[in-house]
This record gives sequence, structure tokens and C-alpha cells, in this order.
Amino acid sequence: MDGGRVLRRFLAHRLGYAQGTQIAASVGQAVAFCLGLLGLIGGKTSVRYFFARDRAASRRLVEEVSRFFEERPSQAPDDASDFTHFVPKPRPGNVEVWLSIS
Repeated sequence: MDGGRVLRRFLAHRLGYAQGTQIAASVGQAVAFCLGLLGLIGGKTSVRYFFARDRAASRRLVEEVSRFFEERPSQAPDDASDFTHFVPKPRPGNVEVWLSIS
């Protein structure tokens, strides 16, 4: 995460603060896009919950989502992922389903 700050400082030293910040932000967005695309293409479908009280509902959702992957069970989620440590948290009751397109 601090790589962007290092890049901005280097660019700001050479190009000025405003232009260095703009370029560093663009590079960060490009890297985030590429990592997101890589996750979609090479990733696996997952279900994530953010509050312990949503664990049971998330596991039921895993069962429902897995039905769509009967022909490709390797793409089906194994279990709900515990994201209770994630900050900032969404509102209670929110559960995420990340789908793989591969």
C-alpha cells in the first residue's frame, strides 16, 4: 500500500507535487484494475460475510450458489469466507458473492 506513496514522492520530486500525485493515482488505478481482472479470470467464486451473525446465512448461500456450478464443481465456493476483520465494514446483513468468469 505504501508503494503509491513512494512512487508519488519520487514523481513529485521530479515533476512537481500536483503532476506526481496525478500520475501516481493513475498508476494505482491501473494496478487495481489489473488485479481485479486477474481475480475475475483466474479466481474462484466466493461468498464473504462481515459479521459473525451472518455466517449461517452465508453458508446457506454457498449451497445455493454451488447449484449453479454442478457442471464445473471446481468453480463452486467451498465455504463462506470470514471477512469479520475487514475495515471499513458494510452494513450488517450484507454478504458479498464474487463470481469467477473463467
